[in-house]
Amino acid sequence: MSGLRYNLRFVVLALVILVLVLAASLVYVGFTRVPSPVTTTMTVTETEVVTERVTTVTTYTTRLTYTTQLVTTRVLTETKVVTETVVKEYTVVKKYPLEVVDALGRIVRVESVPRRVVSLAPSITEMLFALGVGEYIVGVDKYSNYPPEIVKLREEGKVVCVGGYWNPDLEKIVKLQPDLVVAGVGAHAKLLDKFNELGLKVIYVHGGIAANVRDIVSDIQLLGLVFNVTDRASKLSEEILNYVKDISAKIEEAKKANKTTVKKVLVLLGPPSMGLWSTGSGTFIDYLIKVAGGVNILSKYHGWIQVGYEEIIKADPEVIIITVMGTREDALKILEEVKNSPLNATSAVRSGRVYVLIGEADDVLCRPGPRITIALDILVRILHPKVFGEVERDDVITYEHLESYGAPSRIGVLVGVGLECYDGG
Repeated sequence: MSGLRYNLRFVVLALVILVLVLAASLVYVGFTRVPSPVTTTMTVTETEVVTERVTTVTTYTTRLTYTTQLVTTRVLTETKVVTETVVKEYTVVKKYPLEVVDALGRIVRVESVPRRVVSLAPSITEMLFALGVGEYIVGVDKYSNYPPEIVKLREEGKVVCVGGYWNPDLEKIVKLQPDLVVAGVGAHAKLLDKFNELGLKVIYVHGGIAANVRDIVSDIQLLGLVFNVTDRASKLSEEILNYVKDISAKIEEAKKANKTTVKKVLVLLGPPSMGLWSTGSGTFIDYLIKVAGGVNILSKYHGWIQVGYEEIIKADPEVIIITVMGTREDALKILEEVKNSPLNATSAVRSGRVYVLIGEADDVLCRPGPRITIALDILVRILHPKVFGEVERDDVITYEHLESYGAPSRIGVLVGVGLECYDGG
């Protein structure tokens, strides 16, 4: 019996050893054999996105759609009225069609990036080029002269002049077969029914009635959405806002240090002989004067106004700025005219602080657009030369120029007032 038990133990032990040997063999094979190739097929779907810093400054309700990267990705549709500068990080999905709310409060559907565009104001033309979409312009108003490229394109016949700022030629616009017309509220709102009748798609911006930097940035942001260049629009807007902020801060610092004071300013639109036309509150020029550290002596009025000598002399401006569409010779004649007019009783004339703006200087003061930074640079140098340096430009004519070149011919002065000045162009 004991022998049987011994044999069974021996068999069990042998079986255990056999199992261990087999297991060891399998492990060895598993570690040493070359794995057979495995092919994995993946389908990757990509969505083109662009991360940007968006600066929103608007007083109009705008409907935008953003994809915001949080812990997860979700689509947010925002409809808000923003009355202050808001800076946020967004991931914007490039997608058409889209709907935008223009400066008339109309909801406009845009099917794709507009490729044939007509601009009806100089300030609009400048914005489109500043956003990098000038190549899509096929028609402009006759006052659009910046950047120089647009002048060249018109001379070469690649861009058509569609008439004046106030009275565009609708027949010419229709012949161009544009997929978008960009118009200004002030000059062109009256044409909306006609645009619709002719089947023209139009988007309105503040344009000439822009009264401050917020309106300008609002126009830039709107066009950025329409042309799918929101990154450029945001960058341009931020540059403009930062410049205005820096200028204001520097003027405040100078005033606290008693390096400068607020100056009383009169801006005339054209020479006195054409009537004393000026600007009140609620206008782009009035806004520029305030930002540049001045006070408009006619700000108690609203919009564009005509006044008399008596009121100007009573207010006694310390600086007089005259904007004209003319030449240096024209400007010198105007300075001579001012000196021999009742305005010679003002502090501005007595101290020689009368400035006639022609060319680009005239344009930037009258057009609410991307070149607001140039306009402010001119004004702060005129009002605060000890802080910002003297204004030294060929298109800003002063009594020093009159002394250098001598009295101009007494032949009558016939210059054009920037009619777009009355609406900003």
